[in-house]
This record gives sequence, C-alpha cells and structure tokens, in this order.
Amino acid sequence: MQFEIKLNKAKFRNLDNALKKAPKELSNAIARGLTTGLHATAGVVKRRVGNSSILKRRSGALTGAVKAYKDNKDDLYGYIGVGDDQDVAPYAWLLGRRDTKTITAKAGGLLAIPVGNALTEAGVPRYGSPRDVPDGFWFTNPKTNKILFGRNVGGQLDILFVGKESVSVKSTGILPEIIEERMPNMEKSIEKEIAKTIKKLGLD
Repeated sequence: MQFEIKLNKAKFRNLDNALKKAPKELSNAIARGLTTGLHATAGVVKRRVGNSSILKRRSGALTGAVKAYKDNKDDLYGYIGVGDDQDVAPYAWLLGRRDTKTITAKAGGLLAIPVGNALTEAGVPRYGSPRDVPDGFWFTNPKTNKILFGRNVGGQLDILFVGKESVSVKSTGILPEIIEERMPNMEKSIEKEIAKTIKKLGLD
C-alpha cells in the first residue's frame, strides 16, 4: 500500500521546520512535565509528613526539607526527598521504605527519650535535650533500675526523660508509597506538555 501526500512549498517548509524542531521541543516538553509532576508530588509528601503521627518530633523540620530536585546533568531525571545539605538529612531515612532501625547511643552515653510532661498533648517534645531543662538531674530508679531524668516540682518528682542505650525506630514508608501512588499523575503532566508542544509545532 502506498500513500502520496501533496504539499505546496510553504506547507512543506513548515512541516520540515516542525520536524527538525520536534526532538528538542519534545524533550523540553517532557522535562517541563516532569518538573510539574515532581513539584506536585513533593507537595503531597510534605502534607503527609506534616500530618504523620509517627514523625511528631521531626515532622516540622522534615516537612520543610522535602523538595523536588532535578538532575544537574539531565533534565529528564528528577528526585524527591531531603538533600544532603539539609540539617535534618540524618533523619531522612524515616521517610524511606518501611523498616526498623536500631539507634545506639555513643560509647559511654545514653539516648534521652522524652516522656510525660516533656511532651506536648500532640506528642511533640518540649525540650531539645535534658540540657534545656533548668534544675533537672539524672538518677537511677532503685526498683526498676531504669535511668531517668527529672526535676523537683513542688516536692513532686516530674520524670521527663528515660535514658536508654539503644532504641528501635520504624521508618514510615511515606516517600516511596506516595511516589508510586502519584506516578499516573506525573505521567499525565508529561503527556499534557507533549500534547501542547505537538499542537504548537502543527503536528497534531
């Protein structure tokens, strides 16, 4: 089967120019669509992190640190996450695939786990560390042998921290789950930009 397309010189010139531009223009369209999709997905991650009951202590800092990144060498690649240059980068793993990680105190030290009045009603720590508590002190409970930190308030002992050599912390799975959930939306963003570019080039 054969087809014959007849074009006058002007139309042929326009088609020829459009086809020459198409590879670069379509590549740019894909990059634009990817950027739109990445930023929209990063916004969803931010909201989910901010609402996470698991990340109460670090949710505010992590929420602000989550960003969409484009690859410096290739516009067709992008990432969503917490950059290495962020202060909360050591906690970024909490957003990763569901897993349990054991955090161990430095040799000779203890991890201070906030409890009781050291936490707000929302479960957010009131203090960055025991050092921020005026008149606080460490002691060992003779009955349980637990290492505790507290202060004397009106003759009553107010326990604020429990000292532990290690704790197990679970990651949330938020980042990979949302990215997988949002893949169709990112694909639509790219398809939309491609369609606009094809129309602009007169190839539709």
